[in-house]
Amino acid sequence: MRRTKEQAARTRADILAAAHNLFAEKGFEHTSLEAVAEAAGVTRGAVYWYFANKAAILDAILERECAPIEDLVSAISDESIDAPLQALARVTSETFGRIERDDHKRCIYAIFRQMSGPGVDGARQGPDLSGHARQFRRQLETVFAYAQRLGQLNPSWTPELAALGFNAMVTGMLEEWSQEAGAFDIGARGARVVALFLDHLGATD
Repeated sequence: MRRTKEQAARTRADILAAAHNLFAEKGFEHTSLEAVAEAAGVTRGAVYWYFANKAAILDAILERECAPIEDLVSAISDESIDAPLQALARVTSETFGRIERDDHKRCIYAIFRQMSGPGVDGARQGPDLSGHARQFRRQLETVFAYAQRLGQLNPSWTPELAALGFNAMVTGMLEEWSQEAGAFDIGARGARVVALFLDHLGATD
């Protein structure tokens, strides 16, 4: 049974990896489940065994990309970190670095940005992924609320406002960078902006 579970996990991971590459190379709308199955080396039926449709695959990819912030929130729930703002800066910096080094991750981010809001004509393009954006803001609120309890959040800021400001800063910077990759070094300069912003949010003596 254990081996079967491991094989199932590997098959699911192979499907996600194949879909990630195809979505990045061809776009979400132009990728078929048949193409995903072929790239993963499985049948289309196997794809349906793990995912109801193409949108469910993209949803799972985004959940995986959000794992670092989820791990941070879990650590906060366990009260196993004593400097949440510094931990958030580290997680964000590492994420920027991965996106800068990996063209496919940048493309997946662009797909997420496109589908988490309405298109040019006001109609949503593809599946509704706005729930991921809302979840990310809630996770940020958890981080800032914990910092507040530790006395590490500037009293001028509430956790809600801090999460709103941080989210706007990060997504705006990624949006500008993704439109013209290479315009600035998001791995280094982006991380510096994040560090300065979080320093401002920190409690003052």
